[in-house]
Amino acid sequence: MDCKFPIIEPEELDIKEYVHKYRSINCISQMPNLASFDIDTHKLIIHNELEPYRQWTVPEFRCYYRGIGGGLSPSISNYDWLGEEVQVTQDEEVEIPYDQFVVICRNVTPTVYVNDKPRLNNSVIYERAFAGFVNSTVHKENFVPASEDSPSLSILVLDSIARSQFLRHMPKTVEMMKRLGFIWLDGYTKVGDNSAVNLLPVLAGKSILPKVGESDESELVPNGTIVNLEETIFLWDIMKRKNCVTLFNDDILDIRRGLFHYPNDTFIGFRKTPTDYYFRAYHLYNPKKMFYPKAGGQCMKTGQVTTEEYLDIWEKFSTIYKDRCHFSFNFFTELTHDEPSNLGAIDIRMRTSLERMLVNGIFNTTAFVIMGDHGNRISPIQRTYVGRIEERTPFFSVYLPDNFRRKNQALLQNFQYNIHRLSSNFDVHQTLRFIAGLGAKDTWSAKMPNRGMNLLTNRILTKRTCPEAGIAKNFCLCMEKKNISRFGRDSKEYVKIELLLKKHLEPLKCLQHSSLKIMDDKLTPLVINQMVRHGLRNQTE
Repeated sequence: MDCKFPIIEPEELDIKEYVHKYRSINCISQMPNLASFDIDTHKLIIHNELEPYRQWTVPEFRCYYRGIGGGLSPSISNYDWLGEEVQVTQDEEVEIPYDQFVVICRNVTPTVYVNDKPRLNNSVIYERAFAGFVNSTVHKENFVPASEDSPSLSILVLDSIARSQFLRHMPKTVEMMKRLGFIWLDGYTKVGDNSAVNLLPVLAGKSILPKVGESDESELVPNGTIVNLEETIFLWDIMKRKNCVTLFNDDILDIRRGLFHYPNDTFIGFRKTPTDYYFRAYHLYNPKKMFYPKAGGQCMKTGQVTTEEYLDIWEKFSTIYKDRCHFSFNFFTELTHDEPSNLGAIDIRMRTSLERMLVNGIFNTTAFVIMGDHGNRISPIQRTYVGRIEERTPFFSVYLPDNFRRKNQALLQNFQYNIHRLSSNFDVHQTLRFIAGLGAKDTWSAKMPNRGMNLLTNRILTKRTCPEAGIAKNFCLCMEKKNISRFGRDSKEYVKIELLLKKHLEPLKCLQHSSLKIMDDKLTPLVINQMVRHGLRNQTE
């Protein structure tokens, strides 16, 4: 039997009460606006508060910057201070020598005299962490030029976002993506429950889960072992081998978290920086010092929308290195982990990023992936019938540069053929590994897992099963037949479907509609299996 999976609409009645249409986040600064950082030039300027009504509340102050780093195993929850504090003169631009740094401004107004000497308040009136790309102009010469035949690769993952959730909450972004030529998969199904078990197969082709179906087991991490991230070959390692500049930008949400940093019986984080730019220290500082409110807030104390700050890094990295081969992995958790409806708040902002990158020519030599790791697992929406399906069908879309598509029509046709076929994380890995390895002399193919099919070079059969794709039954959406006798030709369900089919086919002038007839005497319902219906998260439950 062919795999027939449910195709759900973005606006299903089953989930209506759980869907909210947020379009913006209003952040109010808890501090005066005293510092601005130009990520393009990597220069900082200290200035006074611009708003006249707030100027009178700002005392005399001095500002300093200091670098931050660290966040590596075993101290994954701590950032390190780098160097000493450096005072910055007001209204003078200064180039910062760190990728990640903190600006702190202190009150220097005398508050009391002791022995005729002033004692300074010295309280912090402004602080903010910044991340950028130090010496990028100089470093560019160290990396190979970008090419339409061997494109850069930019991956943006939105936590807990299903295909239908993205289409539902991001209409302006979706419209822009269609104009650009993004393609998304309808049959993409997750292989695991949460982020790490779904993104490890995507990024490295490996799995910490029990074996599903037949394979040579090259994808399996031995049971009960801690994943050695330094010995694992990730997509960014393939790009680094080609001499491309790389970025890992993970919004960790909580200092105890972060991709591949928990649970500690499986992941303990990176022992050394995995990419050229690795911003864990920046992402540690924010939940420790900057989130407002501290628990569940979407704002910084300085008035910025947190996720928009992280989107800037995604966009600016590709902008600054547009002429050089580059790879970026960006994983945004805070906005949507608990509530998928929050996604709509960045729709306009994300479309704006795509528009700017288009104008800047970045799409000429860069392949883009925008995806979810899985659907929502936390919100009450996941307890509905449609919610169970959404939880298992993460969003996956890919853009390939125009000239690459024109030169490789067969590859594009294969991918388009696979849109409506059953696919999994392992297939996505093989596809992205193919893109990452274009132009490389050695992609470590002999050392890398074989599980999955490259969606650009293969066509998936309709009869493919979940075990063949590496999908356990509790996540499998290939529907089962139910023999229900009451759905005969005279039933209201049969009559309704017959009318709907005729209405759907009416616009086709090549058909003689009066002669159309359903041949079967009764309907054969297809339903999701009971493990999916009851939301089982573990294949052994």
